[in-house]
Amino acid sequence: MGFFNRKQKESGPCIPIGPNFKSAKRESTLLSGSKLSVCLNRHTPIVPSEPQVKPKQSYNIFTDAAYKKEIASDFEYFRLLTWCGKFRKAVFSSYVGHLELAVTVKKRPPCARDKSLLIPCAFESYVLSEITRNYGHDFYHGKSTYEAPYNWQVHDHLPVPSMSYELRPVMGPDHSRRVYFEFSLDHDVCVLFNFGFGQYEPGSLSQKDAAISPEPLYELTWQIINSITLEPSASLREEIEKIKRSYPDSKLSQDVKPLKWSTPEQDAEWEEYQRQEAERKQRFKEIREEGNKPEVRALEEKLMNASAEELTRLMEQAMEEERNNPDAKPLMVEFTAEELAQFMDVPPEEEKKQSDADAKNKDRG
Repeated sequence: MGFFNRKQKESGPCIPIGPNFKSAKRESTLLSGSKLSVCLNRHTPIVPSEPQVKPKQSYNIFTDAAYKKEIASDFEYFRLLTWCGKFRKAVFSSYVGHLELAVTVKKRPPCARDKSLLIPCAFESYVLSEITRNYGHDFYHGKSTYEAPYNWQVHDHLPVPSMSYELRPVMGPDHSRRVYFEFSLDHDVCVLFNFGFGQYEPGSLSQKDAAISPEPLYELTWQIINSITLEPSASLREEIEKIKRSYPDSKLSQDVKPLKWSTPEQDAEWEEYQRQEAERKQRFKEIREEGNKPEVRALEEKLMNASAEELTRLMEQAMEEERNNPDAKPLMVEFTAEELAQFMDVPPEEEKKQSDADAKNKDRG
């Protein structure tokens, strides 16, 4: 359990203090004549030497020279802007979190006009397929590593189709949530606002939230999203009107549930894993109960004070006893490194590394 988890266990999570959005300034750029702007506070990078990408005065979104090739994909992109804002536990105290933002313009290969990203239902299909392409292939014992789209929300403050949604880690080493805001800019071009939440506390997402509330990070995210404006160029405005006339009933779905990516075989694998985990927990319980007996405590003390040669001899004796009497309940049971660490109340190596890394994050700034 991390520092904040221990300290905040009874008093509740820390409510971090972030940038005051009232002092945010508007950043603007022209994307082939369409003016995109957003309000942002002063940039405070996680690492002071980290360079910031600032928007140029204008871009030509229709020239290939502006884009980079996306790895293992037919898509192209260019970074429009990067920004970061830090959050403190209290005024003049150390940082406990951050909100980072990356704005990207993406271009896909040309598609038929009935698949135009300016058509709401076509844009929705594109976004969901991209979520699957990026996150639908990561599994942990048959369980999907991520859950998305979570908290799907349709926005109507732009003249083009736009929505926001959340990506949450469910399994695996990633314990940071992300919020995405996307809108179409042309038939094959869209803009992606990618918000990353940083909470300087080790553990799972629920453990992080119990120590450091994510609500102030959410609040700043929505303030930034609601400040985004798009003034379409004359050509874009004309294309939007054509789409509305050709597809008057096309709309974004108001409610989209998280996608299911696992197969029946993977679901069965996850159920089997859960069953094995339940058995391990039962074994832990039995071991802990066994460990409270005087003879076991005496054995533990003997092992703690034993030399390397004595430990080797004791392990050989235990193995010989198990071979001679296989039906007897052994004092030594085979566990993984993580299980032994939990039994001995010693943090596993990976958790220790994560704790050290997050401790460094707390001291930054």
